[in-house]
Amino acid sequence: MLTTRYWPLFTVIFDLSINSLLYSNFSEIFLLSLVQGITEWFPISSSGHLVLFQEVFNIKVSATFDIMLHTGSLIGVVLFTRREIYAILKAFSKLDFNSSEGRMLTYLVFGTIPIVISSILLKEIIDIMFTNLLITGLAMLINGVILYLTKYSKPRGKLNIFKSMGIGVAQSFAIIPGISRMGITISTALISGLDFDEAYKFSLLLSILSITGGCVFKLKDFVFEEDSLSILLGVSITAIISILALRFLKKRLDRRSFYKFAYYSLAVGGIVLFLDILKPV
Repeated sequence: MLTTRYWPLFTVIFDLSINSLLYSNFSEIFLLSLVQGITEWFPISSSGHLVLFQEVFNIKVSATFDIMLHTGSLIGVVLFTRREIYAILKAFSKLDFNSSEGRMLTYLVFGTIPIVISSILLKEIIDIMFTNLLITGLAMLINGVILYLTKYSKPRGKLNIFKSMGIGVAQSFAIIPGISRMGITISTALISGLDFDEAYKFSLLLSILSITGGCVFKLKDFVFEEDSLSILLGVSITAIISILALRFLKKRLDRRSFYKFAYYSLAVGGIVLFLDILKPV
Protein backbone atom coordinates (compact mmCIF):
# COMPACT_ATOMS: atom_id res chain seq x y z
CA MET A 1 0.00 0.00 0.00
CA LEU A 2 1.05 3.60 -0.56
CA THR A 3 1.14 4.50 3.12
CA THR A 4 3.43 1.56 3.89
CA ARG A 5 5.74 2.00 0.93
CA TYR A 6 6.25 5.71 1.51
CA TRP A 7 6.04 5.66 5.31
CA PRO A 8 9.61 7.03 5.74
CA LEU A 9 8.62 10.06 3.64
CA PHE A 10 5.46 10.56 5.70
CA THR A 11 7.62 10.46 8.83
CA VAL A 12 10.01 13.08 7.46
CA ILE A 13 7.10 15.35 6.54
CA PHE A 14 5.55 14.96 9.99
CA ASP A 15 8.82 15.83 11.76
CA LEU A 16 9.45 18.80 9.49
CA SER A 17 5.86 19.99 9.92
CA ILE A 18 6.05 19.93 13.72
CA ASN A 19 9.32 21.85 13.70
CA SER A 20 8.04 24.30 11.10
CA LEU A 21 4.85 24.95 13.07
CA LEU A 22 6.95 26.08 16.01
CA TYR A 23 8.63 28.97 14.30
CA SER A 24 7.83 29.30 10.59
CA ASN A 25 5.08 30.13 8.09
CA PHE A 26 3.93 26.53 7.87
CA SER A 27 0.48 27.33 6.46
CA GLU A 28 1.92 29.16 3.44
CA ILE A 29 4.44 26.39 2.76
CA PHE A 30 1.80 23.69 3.05
CA LEU A 31 -0.70 25.57 0.85
CA LEU A 32 1.74 26.23 -2.01
CA SER A 33 3.16 22.68 -1.81
CA LEU A 34 -0.35 21.22 -1.90
CA VAL A 35 -1.30 23.41 -4.87
CA GLN A 36 1.87 22.48 -6.76
CA GLY A 37 1.60 18.76 -5.99
CA ILE A 38 -1.99 18.55 -7.26
CA THR A 39 -2.15 21.03 -10.11
CA GLU A 40 1.13 19.99 -11.75
CA TRP A 41 -0.45 16.65 -12.72
CA PHE A 42 -4.05 17.69 -13.23
CA PRO A 43 -4.50 19.50 -16.57
CA ILE A 44 -5.30 22.82 -14.91
CA SER A 45 -1.90 24.60 -14.70
CA SER A 46 0.22 24.60 -11.57
CA SER A 47 1.91 27.89 -12.47
CA GLY A 48 -1.44 29.59 -12.97
CA HIS A 49 -2.70 28.38 -9.59
CA LEU A 50 0.51 29.43 -7.83
CA VAL A 51 0.15 32.93 -9.30
CA LEU A 52 -3.50 32.99 -8.20
CA PHE A 53 -2.92 31.75 -4.65
CA GLN A 54 0.06 34.02 -4.08
CA GLU A 55 -2.02 36.98 -5.23
CA VAL A 56 -5.14 36.10 -3.20
CA PHE A 57 -3.26 35.26 0.01
CA ASN A 58 -0.50 37.83 -0.50
CA ILE A 59 2.22 35.18 -0.28
CA LYS A 60 5.71 36.09 -1.44
CA VAL A 61 8.24 33.33 -2.09
CA SER A 62 11.67 33.36 -3.69
CA ALA A 63 12.70 31.85 -7.02
CA THR A 64 14.53 29.21 -4.98
CA PHE A 65 11.34 28.07 -3.29
CA ASP A 66 9.61 27.83 -6.68
CA ILE A 67 12.49 25.66 -7.93
CA MET A 68 12.17 23.45 -4.87
CA LEU A 69 8.43 22.99 -5.39
CA HIS A 70 9.11 21.79 -8.93
CA THR A 71 11.87 19.56 -7.59
CA GLY A 72 9.25 17.96 -5.35
CA SER A 73 7.02 17.38 -8.39
CA LEU A 74 10.00 15.88 -10.21
CA ILE A 75 10.74 13.47 -7.36
CA GLY A 76 7.10 12.41 -7.29
CA VAL A 77 6.83 11.66 -11.02
CA VAL A 78 10.21 9.89 -11.13
CA LEU A 79 9.09 7.57 -8.34
CA PHE A 80 5.74 7.05 -10.06
CA THR A 81 7.28 6.19 -13.45
CA ARG A 82 10.40 4.45 -12.16
CA ARG A 83 9.70 1.20 -14.05
CA GLU A 84 9.30 2.99 -17.37
CA ILE A 85 12.43 5.06 -16.71
CA TYR A 86 14.44 1.93 -15.87
CA ALA A 87 13.30 0.21 -19.08
CA ILE A 88 14.25 3.25 -21.19
CA LEU A 89 17.68 3.57 -19.53
CA LYS A 90 18.27 -0.16 -20.00
CA ALA A 91 17.52 0.17 -23.72
CA PHE A 92 19.83 3.19 -23.94
CA SER A 93 22.67 1.32 -22.20
CA LYS A 94 22.42 -1.31 -24.95
CA LEU A 95 22.07 1.35 -27.66
CA ASP A 96 18.82 -0.35 -28.56
CA PHE A 97 16.71 2.20 -30.41
CA ASN A 98 14.49 -0.32 -32.19
CA SER A 99 12.59 -1.56 -29.15
CA SER A 100 9.54 0.34 -27.90
CA GLU A 101 11.61 1.73 -25.01
CA GLY A 102 14.40 2.79 -27.35
CA ARG A 103 11.97 4.53 -29.68
CA MET A 104 10.36 6.24 -26.70
CA LEU A 105 13.75 7.73 -25.75
CA THR A 106 14.11 9.09 -29.29
CA TYR A 107 10.64 10.63 -29.17
CA LEU A 108 11.37 12.20 -25.78
CA VAL A 109 14.55 13.83 -27.08
CA PHE A 110 12.76 15.30 -30.12
CA GLY A 111 9.84 16.34 -27.92
CA THR A 112 12.11 18.23 -25.53
CA ILE A 113 13.98 20.30 -28.14
CA PRO A 114 11.21 22.92 -28.64
CA ILE A 115 10.87 23.85 -24.96
CA VAL A 116 14.64 24.18 -24.59
CA ILE A 117 14.73 26.67 -27.46
CA SER A 118 11.68 28.63 -26.26
CA SER A 119 12.95 28.81 -22.67
CA ILE A 120 16.23 30.34 -23.84
CA LEU A 121 14.65 32.81 -26.28
CA LEU A 122 11.79 33.93 -24.03
CA LYS A 123 13.54 33.99 -20.65
CA GLU A 124 12.90 37.67 -19.90
CA ILE A 125 9.27 37.50 -20.99
CA ILE A 126 8.65 34.44 -18.78
CA ASP A 127 9.72 36.34 -15.66
CA ILE A 128 7.29 39.18 -16.45
CA MET A 129 4.34 36.85 -17.15
CA PHE A 130 4.56 35.23 -13.72
CA THR A 131 3.43 38.45 -12.07
CA ASN A 132 0.59 39.22 -14.49
CA LEU A 133 -2.97 38.18 -13.57
CA LEU A 134 -4.38 39.23 -16.94
CA ILE A 135 -2.05 36.91 -18.86
CA THR A 136 -2.74 34.09 -16.40
CA GLY A 137 -6.51 34.46 -16.68
CA LEU A 138 -6.50 34.59 -20.49
CA ALA A 139 -4.15 31.60 -20.64
CA MET A 140 -6.48 29.58 -18.40
CA LEU A 141 -9.38 30.32 -20.74
CA ILE A 142 -7.29 29.16 -23.70
CA ASN A 143 -6.26 26.08 -21.71
CA GLY A 144 -9.93 25.30 -21.13
CA VAL A 145 -10.77 25.58 -24.83
CA ILE A 146 -7.90 23.26 -25.77
CA LEU A 147 -9.02 20.71 -23.18
CA TYR A 148 -12.57 20.80 -24.48
CA LEU A 149 -11.43 20.08 -28.05
CA THR A 150 -10.22 16.64 -26.94
CA LYS A 151 -13.88 15.64 -26.62
CA TYR A 152 -13.92 15.22 -30.41
CA SER A 153 -10.59 13.39 -30.77
CA LYS A 154 -10.34 9.79 -31.91
CA PRO A 155 -7.41 7.30 -31.90
CA ARG A 156 -6.00 6.90 -35.38
CA GLY A 157 -2.26 6.27 -35.10
CA LYS A 158 0.86 5.70 -33.03
CA LEU A 159 3.47 8.05 -31.67
CA ASN A 160 6.25 8.99 -34.09
CA ILE A 161 8.97 11.64 -34.38
CA PHE A 162 6.69 14.12 -36.15
CA LYS A 163 3.97 13.81 -33.49
CA SER A 164 6.49 13.93 -30.62
CA MET A 165 7.89 17.21 -31.96
CA GLY A 166 4.36 18.60 -32.34
CA ILE A 167 3.61 17.69 -28.74
CA GLY A 168 6.94 19.29 -27.76
CA VAL A 169 6.02 22.52 -29.54
CA ALA A 170 2.70 22.53 -27.70
CA GLN A 171 4.53 22.01 -24.40
CA SER A 172 6.52 25.18 -25.09
CA PHE A 173 3.35 27.20 -24.49
CA ALA A 174 3.20 25.80 -20.95
CA ILE A 175 5.86 28.34 -19.96
CA ILE A 176 2.90 30.75 -19.85
CA PRO A 177 1.24 30.66 -16.41
CA GLY A 178 -2.26 29.35 -16.96
CA ILE A 179 -1.35 26.87 -19.70
CA SER A 180 -1.07 23.40 -18.17
CA ARG A 181 1.91 21.29 -19.23
CA MET A 182 -0.04 18.05 -18.81
CA GLY A 183 -3.15 19.62 -20.27
CA ILE A 184 -1.62 20.90 -23.48
CA THR A 185 0.64 17.89 -24.12
CA ILE A 186 -2.08 15.29 -23.55
CA SER A 187 -4.57 17.37 -25.53
CA THR A 188 -2.18 17.73 -28.47
CA ALA A 189 -1.41 14.01 -28.36
CA LEU A 190 -5.11 13.11 -28.34
CA ILE A 191 -5.96 15.54 -31.12
CA SER A 192 -3.07 14.12 -33.19
CA GLY A 193 -4.69 10.69 -32.91
CA LEU A 194 -2.90 8.91 -30.07
CA ASP A 195 -4.88 6.71 -27.72
CA PHE A 196 -5.19 8.03 -24.17
CA ASP A 197 -2.77 5.60 -22.47
CA GLU A 198 0.04 6.41 -24.90
CA ALA A 199 -0.67 10.14 -24.71
CA TYR A 200 -0.64 10.11 -20.90
CA LYS A 201 2.53 8.02 -20.65
CA PHE A 202 4.44 10.19 -23.12
CA SER A 203 3.30 13.40 -21.41
CA LEU A 204 4.46 12.15 -18.02
CA LEU A 205 7.88 11.10 -19.29
CA LEU A 206 8.24 14.32 -21.27
CA SER A 207 7.47 16.32 -18.14
CA ILE A 208 10.46 14.73 -16.37
CA LEU A 209 12.87 16.14 -18.92
CA SER A 210 11.19 19.56 -19.07
CA ILE A 211 10.94 19.99 -15.28
CA THR A 212 14.56 18.89 -14.87
CA GLY A 213 15.66 21.33 -17.56
CA GLY A 214 13.57 24.11 -16.04
CA CYS A 215 15.12 23.60 -12.61
CA VAL A 216 18.65 23.53 -14.07
CA PHE A 217 17.86 26.63 -16.15
CA LYS A 218 16.87 28.53 -12.98
CA LEU A 219 19.87 27.45 -10.90
CA LYS A 220 21.52 30.84 -11.38
CA ASP A 221 18.66 32.31 -9.31
CA PHE A 222 19.22 29.77 -6.55
CA VAL A 223 19.64 31.72 -3.30
CA PHE A 224 18.48 30.44 0.10
CA GLU A 225 16.13 33.26 1.07
CA GLU A 226 13.93 30.83 3.03
CA ASP A 227 15.39 28.64 5.76
CA SER A 228 16.46 25.14 4.70
CA LEU A 229 13.73 23.55 6.85
CA SER A 230 11.00 25.37 4.91
CA ILE A 231 12.49 24.26 1.60
CA LEU A 232 12.82 20.63 2.71
CA LEU A 233 9.24 20.69 3.93
CA GLY A 234 8.01 22.14 0.63
CA VAL A 235 9.87 19.51 -1.40
CA SER A 236 8.64 16.63 0.77
CA ILE A 237 4.99 17.67 0.79
CA THR A 238 4.99 18.36 -2.95
CA ALA A 239 6.59 14.97 -3.69
CA ILE A 240 4.11 12.91 -1.67
CA ILE A 241 1.09 14.90 -2.90
CA SER A 242 2.36 14.42 -6.47
CA ILE A 243 2.47 10.64 -6.00
CA LEU A 244 -1.05 10.60 -4.55
CA ALA A 245 -2.35 12.78 -7.39
CA LEU A 246 -0.72 10.61 -10.05
CA ARG A 247 -2.08 7.42 -8.53
CA PHE A 248 -5.55 8.95 -8.41
CA LEU A 249 -5.39 10.07 -12.02
CA LYS A 250 -4.10 6.70 -13.21
CA LYS A 251 -7.28 5.06 -11.90
CA ARG A 252 -9.80 7.76 -12.80
CA LEU A 253 -8.58 9.58 -15.91
CA ASP A 254 -9.42 8.48 -19.46
CA ARG A 255 -10.33 9.92 -22.86
CA ARG A 256 -14.00 10.25 -21.97
CA SER A 257 -13.40 12.27 -18.79
CA PHE A 258 -10.35 14.33 -19.78
CA TYR A 259 -12.23 17.14 -21.57
CA LYS A 260 -14.34 17.81 -18.45
CA PHE A 261 -11.39 19.61 -16.85
CA ALA A 262 -12.13 22.34 -19.39
CA TYR A 263 -15.07 23.57 -17.31
CA TYR A 264 -12.83 24.07 -14.26
CA SER A 265 -10.11 25.81 -16.25
CA LEU A 266 -12.63 28.16 -17.87
CA ALA A 267 -14.22 28.98 -14.51
CA VAL A 268 -10.92 29.70 -12.77
CA GLY A 269 -9.74 31.72 -15.76
CA GLY A 270 -12.83 33.90 -15.41
CA ILE A 271 -12.20 34.34 -11.68
CA VAL A 272 -8.58 35.37 -12.32
CA LEU A 273 -9.67 37.96 -14.88
CA PHE A 274 -12.25 39.30 -12.41
CA LEU A 275 -9.54 39.62 -9.75
CA ASP A 276 -7.38 41.49 -12.23
CA ILE A 277 -10.19 43.97 -12.83
CA LEU A 278 -10.60 44.53 -9.08
CA LYS A 279 -6.86 44.89 -8.51
CA PRO A 280 -5.84 48.49 -7.64
CA VAL A 281 -3.95 50.25 -10.41
